[in-house]
Amino acid sequence: FEITEAGLAAAAHREGAKKTKDYLDHLEKHDWKSDVNTFPANKEDRQKYINIETRLRTFERAPYRRSRDQ
Repeated sequence: FEITEAGLAAAAHREGAKKTKDYLDHLEKHDWKSDVNTFPANKEDRQKYINIETRLRTFERAPYRRSRDQ
């Protein structure tokens, strides 16, 4: 899946910017490959990563305009 501004905004809005950054750092460490088996063992963090990825996938094609672009 493609990581877009709309997806990042949606993920950060729902799960927080820090946790979204943690997820992206995790992906980078794993050669940008998503594998739930590499997600944190902690149940809460694992679910947050799943939620972030779902938001990134759901909103990857959504139009996005920052307020300064209007």
